[in-house]
Amino acid sequence: MISVSEMISTEFSNAPVATFIAVLSLVGAAFKLVIAFKNKVIKNKEEDNKTFERAGIPSFLLRFFMISLSTKKTPETKKLDKAMIYILLLLFIGSLFFSAPILIRITKTPQDHTLLIWKATGDFFYISRTQASESTLFSHSGWQVKKSDCQASNAPVVNQQNLPSPDIVKGVCDMFNTPEGQEYLAHSLKTYPKGKLFAWVMLPFTELVLLWMAAGCALHLYYAAKLRKYIVSEQDKAVSYVR
Repeated sequence: MISVSEMISTEFSNAPVATFIAVLSLVGAAFKLVIAFKNKVIKNKEEDNKTFERAGIPSFLLRFFMISLSTKKTPETKKLDKAMIYILLLLFIGSLFFSAPILIRITKTPQDHTLLIWKATGDFFYISRTQASESTLFSHSGWQVKKSDCQASNAPVVNQQNLPSPDIVKGVCDMFNTPEGQEYLAHSLKTYPKGKLFAWVMLPFTELVLLWMAAGCALHLYYAAKLRKYIVSEQDKAVSYVR
């Protein structure tokens, strides 16, 4: 068995997909900060803002999404820029499918319980010092095992139709009846509040960073095209004046 905080930590440290998503989020955010700082130091913001205003581009959105647009040359859009939008959206959706069920189960955790996972099958369940029950996303718990259902020999005495696998029942009874199990259960109950806090901070943060980066890429393409249209229009006007 493994606690939800251990599972999330393991997922983010060992799983290739989760690691890639987390690293991409942090590196992407750091890269945007560096670009924004560079632009702030080098560019004449007041002059650029006037150009953006005339082109119908809101400067506050450029600052919020840390979008870098140059007014010194005509913007060009590359295929890689378009591909990055789809890549980030796919990463956002994939990360959402991982994090949303975890957050729902955490939210539904009964008082004085902890959320554990049976690693062999991936089954989630809540457990306190006196009982364990199935963790479901939307429906009520399908099974429940009480401490009184476990005999001294660790064989479950239950008469429910929707029972977990015998291995899960034995594992639950081991936590109720053995010194090692009781120690692990006590530790899980004690550390679960911190695990919930970690999940509620780390998972939504990762989702928001991915969504922010995807929105920034999309807006970058949109505003680059808008700026290009404005610059080309101004160039055409200049040519017509010369003629």
